[in-house]
Amino acid sequence: MVKRILRVAGMAALVAIGVLAAIGLPTTHAQSAAGSSSDQLLLEVRQLRSEIKQAADSSIRAQLFVARLQVQEQRVNAAQQQLMDVQSRLTAVRQQQDGVRQRLAATEEGQAFLRPEDRSDDQSLALRLQLEQLQVRVDELRAQEMTLAAAVASGQARWTEFNDRLDVLERSVSSGDVR
Repeated sequence: MVKRILRVAGMAALVAIGVLAAIGLPTTHAQSAAGSSSDQLLLEVRQLRSEIKQAADSSIRAQLFVARLQVQEQRVNAAQQQLMDVQSRLTAVRQQQDGVRQRLAATEEGQAFLRPEDRSDDQSLALRLQLEQLQVRVDELRAQEMTLAAAVASGQARWTEFNDRLDVLERSVSSGDVR
């Protein structure tokens, strides 16, 4: 009877080991599958974080480009306004010159009809001096005009460069190639 009990106990132990082994295999396999699944999930989360960081970086770069573009546009507009102001003053000074030339011509014509002892060159000299001063002012305004025209052209080129960079960034965002 003891032998039989031992045999039954031995068989029970073998069955228990077999059952545990049978239960343990799927558990180990399930743990391995769960580990693999959690590794894949972790990898996907890391990829999502990377993509979110890239998108945030691109957004910041785009905002900086837009801000630079706006500042550059303001500079160009200010330079254009200054250029128009200088051109307006230049036109006014040239009109002044024309008026002084006409008065000088009229004065010299009027002096031609006077007798030599009655002629006075004071008014003609004053008008010539005024013409010289106006010519100096015209030269100054022309120099300012050229400087401002160059500044406008340079500013517009820089604005175009910023705009082109924004276009490249926009294309990279729409194509999904965000860097």
